[in-house]
Amino acid sequence: MDEVLNKRDLISEIASRAHIPKVVTSLIINTMIELMVESLSGGKKVRLTSLGSFSTRIKPEHTAIHPATQEPIVVPERKTVKFTPSEVLRNKLQDDLTNWY
Repeated sequence: MDEVLNKRDLISEIASRAHIPKVVTSLIINTMIELMVESLSGGKKVRLTSLGSFSTRIKPEHTAIHPATQEPIVVPERKTVKFTPSEVLRNKLQDDLTNWY
């Protein structure tokens, strides 16, 4: 199973590297997440240069097959978040893949 960097780990690592208290780091991370959610909910795109861009898109209503009954069902239209990695991230991942073996 892949390892996961959760919010608690992220706060601890940032606090350690930046030499600031975890309480301050936690406030910063929570505020950043809150601002990103507000921006995306308001229809704005969020761009973090070295990471990538978050945007919203509408998935249209469509028909699917219920796996248990094999009956067709209508999946309603919904808003979802799309992440597009930056060129920096894509290159880093490609470098990691190339050096993996």
